Amino acid sequence: MSTQFETDWSLFLAARSGDLLSAREKLEAGANPNFVEPANKRRPSLRPSSVLLRAVDYGHTDFVELLLDTGASIPDDEEERRRLSYAARCADSPATLLLLFRRGLPPIRDDADWAQEKGYSEVLDFANQRLGTYEITYDIDELLKLDTHRFFSDFCSGVPEYHSIHDHMLFPEERVIRDLWEFTCDTGSGFTSMISNEHFDTVARAHSALSKIGNSLAAEAVLELRATMGRSGFPLDPTKDLDHLSEISEEMGAIFDAEVEALDQKYFTGDDETSLWQNLDYLDRGKDFARDNIDTLSKRNKRG
Repeated sequence: MSTQFETDWSLFLAARSGDLLSAREKLEAGANPNFVEPANKRRPSLRPSSVLLRAVDYGHTDFVELLLDTGASIPDDEEERRRLSYAARCADSPATLLLLFRRGLPPIRDDADWAQEKGYSEVLDFANQRLGTYEITYDIDELLKLDTHRFFSDFCSGVPEYHSIHDHMLFPEERVIRDLWEFTCDTGSGFTSMISNEHFDTVARAHSALSKIGNSLAAEAVLELRATMGRSGFPLDPTKDLDHLSEISEEMGAIFDAEVEALDQKYFTGDDETSLWQNLDYLDRGKDFARDNIDTLSKRNKRG
């Protein structure tokens, strides 16, 4: 007789292939439709996936519907909700995203932007009905009263991401602030993770943003990373459509990997002064940059 974990794990594995027959059997046998993979079944650097998220990852709309019909819940946590919609977009599955909307997942602006860019009219109409017409609004005076991390996170929740079709609406000063925060978020696991995820645009945009706010440990680190990338033939200023690794030999790839690992050791270990996880002076300077450009940023203030 299978244990509860074995039954749940079999359901989780079936979510990748979209095997509905197996899923029904496991659910009838008592599998948990809200099962989340345990730490010992994934790489430590990765966040856990629910069986629902895994089915969404692979664009298996019927599998997702079965899970929702048998008790799978749309998460309450906003970040987990964003993971769901992001997974549906990455799978290029408008049917899955629309199903999630109809079962309670609130659309976000990224969903509407994606649907508009892809021409998925039904998803776009649903999202726009919930979101309304898009505009950039925030109160810079109120944001500047917040601590530095909260300032950046709240600011960036009110402006489009780099890959949004609304990116062109940003003032150059807003782009500096946003790109500093995206660099912070994308280096959460160091440069090795950022490069393996092909976030070359983050490196390029961080280089530009950091050059606007003065010297910092982050600026020094990004300059070294760009030099390392350049020696290996990686794109230093990629467009939105150029997000892939350059063709390099296995030997060169090994050298590059070792150099990036060395940069991680140099810039993401050590004390508060030498680690980019601790020394975030560039964010303080970014907040000062916002104060220096408050006249421009105040144009977004929406007062009653």
